[in-house]
Amino acid sequence: MSSKVNKILVVDTETTGKDEDKDRPVEIATVMVSRSRSGGTRWQVSDLWTTLVNPEGQPISFGAMGTHHITEEMVDYAPLLEAAVPKKHPLRDAAVVRAAHVSKFDRAHVERVFPASRWICTYKCARTLWRGLESYSNQALRYARAVRLEPYNLNHLQAHRALYDAVTTAELLVQMLTEAEPATLIKISSEPILLDQIAF
Repeated sequence: MSSKVNKILVVDTETTGKDEDKDRPVEIATVMVSRSRSGGTRWQVSDLWTTLVNPEGQPISFGAMGTHHITEEMVDYAPLLEAAVPKKHPLRDAAVVRAAHVSKFDRAHVERVFPASRWICTYKCARTLWRGLESYSNQALRYARAVRLEPYNLNHLQAHRALYDAVTTAELLVQMLTEAEPATLIKISSEPILLDQIAF
């Protein structure tokens, strides 16, 4: 059976804070990036999905609110993460490769509830494939790589909402996949980051 990767699930979580152990998601989004039927290096973005999530009683820090603008009132009646994700959603499938920007953070929150899988870290891959950029934050890469979000009609959202960030990451991933196969990106993601310069 072929091990060729034809689908990659991009994941983004917004959380109550920065502590991977203590904090919990308040929003999650996924976007599917699929190899075109003609094969090769052509990939397409589809299946945008997002939901607010109840953080299991963990308060949202004011710093986190100031970043994603999700308040306690918005998630009071939201479902818990496990219940929020549909039963046949690919997030529940360990065979589906996942991707995120700085995947270590999202992986910690996703794999607390769902099966472990292989991951692509678009932050690490960007540092390897696109050396010498001023910044490797998701939004800096959006502008540096001329990512266009207009076709997705995300005007009601802003950066640091889960769907907005997931779509940005998906578009960056599509660009990366024109330069490297998924197996290469998975390998890069599993290795330490090599710095462009060493300061003395």
